[in-house]
Order: sequence, then C-alpha cells, then structure tokens
Amino acid sequence: MILAVAFAALSLSACEPAKNPSNSGNGGTNTSESKKLELTPFSELNQGADDLNSHAADWKNSSLKLDYRTFVNLGSGVTTTPEPTYGRMIRLQDGSYILLCQDRADNYGNGKNVYWATSSDMKNWTAKGVLFKARTVTNGLGNEDTRMYTNGNGFVKKNGDILLFASYRNAKSYGNYNCRYEHGIEMIRSTDGGKTWSQPYEIHHGPNWEAMILELASGELQCFFSESRPWISGSHSGTSMVRSTDGGITWTPSVKNADPHRIIRHTWYSKKQNLWLFTDQMPALIILNGSNQFAGAFESAYVNDDTGKHFKIAFAWSPEDGKWDYITGDEGDGKGFDVKSAKVGPAERALDLWRGVGPDLKQFPSGETVISYTDTQPYQLMRLGDSEARSWGESFISLPGVKGSWGAMCMKNSHEVVGLMRNSADASDVKMAMASLCLNHSIKASSHSVKVDGDNGDWLVTDDALFVGSKCQAQATLRCSADADNIYFLVECLDENVSKDDYVQIFLAPTDQTAINTKSYRVKAGLSGLRNQGGYAGGWLEQDRGASAAVSYDATLSSKSDTDNGWLAEIAVPRSAVNVIDGKLKLNFALFDVEGGEDAVVSTGEKNPQTWITVSGL
Repeated sequence: MILAVAFAALSLSACEPAKNPSNSGNGGTNTSESKKLELTPFSELNQGADDLNSHAADWKNSSLKLDYRTFVNLGSGVTTTPEPTYGRMIRLQDGSYILLCQDRADNYGNGKNVYWATSSDMKNWTAKGVLFKARTVTNGLGNEDTRMYTNGNGFVKKNGDILLFASYRNAKSYGNYNCRYEHGIEMIRSTDGGKTWSQPYEIHHGPNWEAMILELASGELQCFFSESRPWISGSHSGTSMVRSTDGGITWTPSVKNADPHRIIRHTWYSKKQNLWLFTDQMPALIILNGSNQFAGAFESAYVNDDTGKHFKIAFAWSPEDGKWDYITGDEGDGKGFDVKSAKVGPAERALDLWRGVGPDLKQFPSGETVISYTDTQPYQLMRLGDSEARSWGESFISLPGVKGSWGAMCMKNSHEVVGLMRNSADASDVKMAMASLCLNHSIKASSHSVKVDGDNGDWLVTDDALFVGSKCQAQATLRCSADADNIYFLVECLDENVSKDDYVQIFLAPTDQTAINTKSYRVKAGLSGLRNQGGYAGGWLEQDRGASAAVSYDATLSSKSDTDNGWLAEIAVPRSAVNVIDGKLKLNFALFDVEGGEDAVVSTGEKNPQTWITVSGL
C-alpha cells in the first residue's frame, strides 16, 4: 500500500495538568482539558492577501511539505481505463477539479483515447468516460486508418470558460511528410462551468504532442506544443505555438494547413542517426508574476555518445515584453536539410541543468516557482525556485512510494500545489496517484492579544500558517500573534489516533544567530500542557522563562477503537524569554506523533537558525 503506515495502539487513562504551571500575565494558565474542537485544516488558512512576490527575497527558506491526508491512488474505476497514464488536472473557479488521462496504445504509453473524471474535493472522483475517442478515418494515402488521441489537457480562462483539448494523429500516416497536416489538436469548450460542452473543433494541423495553454493580460490565448517531424526523426522536435485573440474560437496561424509560430528549440547531434536534430519539447511555461515575461522548462536531448539519447531539463525566457521572436524559414522535409545551421531561439536560455524528462512548471503568488519532472529513477521530483525560475533548490521526491512516469502539477490555492503521476509501482494494477503539497515560508504575526485558554476562537483564517503532516495522517498547523508583552502560538493537530505521548516543539532564535545557543529557546507542549522550556547548551535545558500553555483535546484517550478529532495548544512566550531583532525571530516547528514519529518544517537536527522560517511583525 502506497504511503501506508501501521497505526499504533494508543491508550491513556487520564490527562493531568503539568505540575509547574506558569502564568502569562493575561489570564493564561498551564492546563489540559477535553472538549469538542473545531480544528482548522491548512487549506482553510493563509486567507490573507499577500503582496505579489512577497517572498521573492527569501525563497531559499521556503519548502513544500506533502499533506499525507490528501493522498489518492485512483484506479480504473475512476479513470475508466485499466492502465491510466499522462494525467493532467485543472481546478475550476468553483473549486472543483477535472482530471484527464489516457490509455496506453503502444509500448511508449501514447494514448488512443482520452478519459476524464470530475471531483469536488480531489478525493472522491466521478468517472465521466471517454472525452476524445479514437475513430476510423481515411488517411491522406487513401487507406483506412485510426485517428488516435493523446496528451489530454485543460485550461480555465479568467472569465471561467473551460477549454479541454488533446493532440491527435492518424496512426498509419503519421510519419509521412505529405500527410503532415492531417494530424493536429482538437478542442471542446464550456461557457457554463462544465455543465454543457461545444462540439469538438480543430485549432491546429500538424504533428504535435503535449499541448498547453496560457492566457495573457490582454485576454490573448497562446497554445504551446511539441512540434514533431517524424518523417525526419522521432527525436526531431522543438516548441511551437498558435494564438487566439477571440477567446479560443479561432487560432492563428490558420488551421488550414499552415505551419505554427516556431519559438523554442536548440540543436543536438545524434551520432546513432548521423543527424543534427532540434530539441526542447514537452513545454511547461508560465507568465512570471507581475510581468509579461514567459519562463519555460523543456525536455531536452543532450547526449550523442554510444550509450544513446538522454535528456536534461532546459529553460528559456521570452523577451520581457512577452513578444516572442518567431523562428522563420523552412525547417525541412528531411531531404538534405542541415539543422546545424538553422536558426534557434530564444536568445535567453539555460541548457542542460540536470537530468530529467517530462517537466511541469508553476508559480505561487508569493513568488516561489516550482518544477516537477522525472529523473532516471521513476519518481516525481520537485524543486523550489526563485521568482524568475532561474535559481533552484535541491530536488526532493514529491510522492513517496509512487513509481511511474509523466507527472504534472495543478495549483490548488495560494499555498498548495497538487502533484500527480501515473503510478505503476504495481505493474498489474496501474493507478493515477496524487496529493497536495503545502507551502511553508516566512510568516507575519498578527497583532492581537490572545487569551491562553485552549480555544481557537481568538484566531483568524487570515493569519499566516505553517504546516507539518507528511509522514502519517496526523498533521499540525502553527499560527503566531503578538502584543506588547507576549508572543502567542496556536498549534492545531488533526489526529485520528491521539496519544498522551504526542507533542509539538517550537524553536526560536534571534535572526543574527548562525548556531543555536543559550539565546535560543525551545518550548514543548503535549497533551498534559507545557512539558518543557529553556535555552540550549549542548542540549535543550529545563528553564522557566515564564511561558504558559493551555491544551484541549477532542479524543477518547482511553480507547483505540474509535476515530479521534485531534488537539490544540495555545502557547504564550514572554518577550523577555527571546531576543526579538527588528520585529523578527527565526522559528522552527515540529510535531511528534506516536504513529508517524517526528515531522518538522526544518529537521530538528539542523542547528543553524538561518535555515529556519522568519517570523516578522513581532
């Protein structure tokens, strides 16, 4: 079972208050009690409007954490195909989702039919059947052929209109130069939120794969795709584009057998084929926050040695005004064409950054970019990057335990992105796996006094929040507030199996520290209230610095047969206990759960506070 964890047997006969209660001076006491709780999931927090690119300067301290509870492994009962592949998901303006995937028509996984499903919560899906269905046609050679569909995708316009589209090809004439315009891209549209759909219509003619759409501020749509030339080589590609200025009804260049705008490609030499070829396919583009400039990630062939073809991830950027410099001239019919001397573009590029195929690229409103791709190992990898998609952090596996290919992402909200990928870990039962990943980055404390009474009524969903919860179903959020005397924290733990041994830790340090010391501070709270507080001297000390905590739990601690709701802790830390510099502190947050062990924003073994989260507004 993917991401499966055995539940521990938990029991607690009673929960007593801590023996050494402190008082914060504002009515807070160190207590623990059982009561009904309304705990707030991370997806309902961070509702305050951040400035665009608000975290561009400190993106290196941002991180993505898997939300274990959102993991879904969809089988053929939902996708309606026994071996779903090439999944793509879009989020509609009402918060619901459309998932597209294809069957496997050949050994490469290319599709014959595109299927779709819908969901209101990303967990419960309704199969809708075949969206683009293969059919018999007569090809340009006069022979009976099969029109096959692949790479289904979708886009939601700013006005709410939904566009769903797929690449198509006639199987028997696909490699014939004289039949090149009988392949293309087909689209359907909905103007009522997906209740009704138009008849399919074609927006481009020519061999292609992996189409995607972006909308400019003007309302213009640009559809990017891998433009293939199978009559030259199966590895002769590059990214091209068609445009629409009427909302996606008509497209230019004309669908009537005209070549598209060619914009992104570079050359590589295939020793095996003794050919110079174009590459930079499988486009994943965004329009950078607050600008007109496009940034894109591409799958790029790069090796020409005897081991064969390999791929790396390449990047390209449009001019700042977003107006592409089209590559002009005949790109060849394969008859004596020397692509080595052909024009390539655009001018601003970053080639061969790291091994990988099948990229996808997104950006959070706060500025952080995120790329997903598959490396030589069959896992979906992700990296967080800066606001211009030029600098990148270390890679990490986004969907632990999932092995497959052709992954993608879907923006869920301002602080969550969905990772999804074909899951062929069990070859006899292929599925489509997906889960949300939560964005942790620097937070700003709200400015209000809190009554430390184990109740979350003092707090607002607009408060900035951090998240941990990647290892098991137990997960926790942290919010922060401050007044003239205290710094307050609310920790809410959703947990179906609450144990007396569960606890949270909050680590604080001055912003100028590069190593933890006696000026650093840790407070630890569990089901019995405040458990420990103090500074650091080779280990965390027990020191009374005046903190207080009130804990409430909504759980049957004496029973392991029911499903608990969880618990929360309100914690007050006097300003005198920490060294606030210019209204800021460094913070790390960790949850220990008996079922999943320790889960932290930053590993608690990391002793350099510069890697921690910055809290401002104190």
